[in-house]
Amino acid sequence: MNETPADPARPVPMLRTENLGHRFPGGGYGIRNVSLAFHSGEFVIIAGRNGSGKTLLTRHLVGLVKPTEGRVLFREAPAGGNLSRLRSAVGLVFQDADSQIVGQTVEDELRFGPENLGLPEEEIERRVSSLIAYLGMENLKKVPPARLSGGEKRRLAVGGILAMEPEILILDEPFANLDYPGVVDVLRLITDLQRRGRGIILITHELEK
Repeated sequence: MNETPADPARPVPMLRTENLGHRFPGGGYGIRNVSLAFHSGEFVIIAGRNGSGKTLLTRHLVGLVKPTEGRVLFREAPAGGNLSRLRSAVGLVFQDADSQIVGQTVEDELRFGPENLGLPEEEIERRVSSLIAYLGMENLKKVPPARLSGGEKRRLAVGGILAMEPEILILDEPFANLDYPGVVDVLRLITDLQRRGRGIILITHELEK
């Protein structure tokens, strides 16, 4: 089948879904006919009630699950063909920060991603030092994550993904289980990241935040 030629005046999306669907073994759909495009530097909010398939969509966007219908495209090529490139460019921060944090200390957590990328020690140190300062966690770098507040844990989870320097950051329900100071703290971080040119996809059912 011939595809419609791309419009040269229109920027090519970094990430795109095309009639994306996920059908469970029992026959029900988690998501169906989802066609969206995400460009570098955009701030996109995807809102919907609990159980509407938002988290399932995020897992498709980073290749954690395979579509049963349609496809995900990364730089206009099938995302499943190069998951390592996709996951280095698109970072996902899970709803439950505790399930994402694996380091024994704040500093260990920020080192984890770059170490797994096989980066030189000098580059790892540069990224970790820069992030600790950016996150305002200089006094917490040797602290176990279990001793952090909810807002600090969320910041650390975001930092752990930022350490791999993704172009787009997906945040799944980033305000879940946070008190008001924690929500404000995370909002400031998200908006600052977008001002610095980072693409943001924010998944939420709490639009008032």
